[in-house]
Amino acid sequence: MPSLAGFRYPKHRSMDPANGFAAEFMGLTRRSCKRKLKSFGAIYHHPQPFQILFRNNVMLDTLITSRTRIRLLLKFFSNSRTTGYLRALADEFGESTNAVRIELKRFKEAGLITSSDNGNKRFYRANRDHALYPELKSITRKSLGISQIEGMVERLGNVQLAMITGDYARGHDTGIIDLVIVGSVDQTYLNLLVKKAETLINRKIRTLLITAEEFDGFRERFTEDKALYLWRKK
Repeated sequence: MPSLAGFRYPKHRSMDPANGFAAEFMGLTRRSCKRKLKSFGAIYHHPQPFQILFRNNVMLDTLITSRTRIRLLLKFFSNSRTTGYLRALADEFGESTNAVRIELKRFKEAGLITSSDNGNKRFYRANRDHALYPELKSITRKSLGISQIEGMVERLGNVQLAMITGDYARGHDTGIIDLVIVGSVDQTYLNLLVKKAETLINRKIRTLLITAEEFDGFRERFTEDKALYLWRKK
């Protein structure tokens, strides 16, 4: 079963649901927490665990009942460059500032995010030095379907660059993923892979296929603070 040991306060405490902390983080009773962790462990050990997760719509909300908490995880850990401040996050999530403030405090105390002040705003971002950062990044990207798209790009062949733009580059799960591919690939094969990926991740993928020369004209629109880079030709 995957460890949830990263979700804790600074003092070291066991993540056994019996001590209540895992249940507290996921917003469950201790008994419900044990049942969900047990069922998730069975899926996780399946030969193709995340295909089961997507096909059965078993997402992060299976383990974590707080929608605000899930949105913060997706926001900050799907793209480590993403930042946000309290009021903007509340507006984006459609939540009260108090609800978002509570979860930001929880994440900050657990060491999962860092903050910095700019003028009268306090900006938050993922703590890439946290021991569980790589795992949280992997989980959120799988949950959003980004990891599956990376696998799709690898199969295309002559790709120089691939990136996600728009909402998903900002960690906002809207259901439509904008994928920009720079290179020379077979459009028919690309459409076939996109169709399969859409079925797997239950999201729409909009693709823009451009040449390296065309990309040079759009380069300013696709800087790393505006796009989530998936693939670069070595």
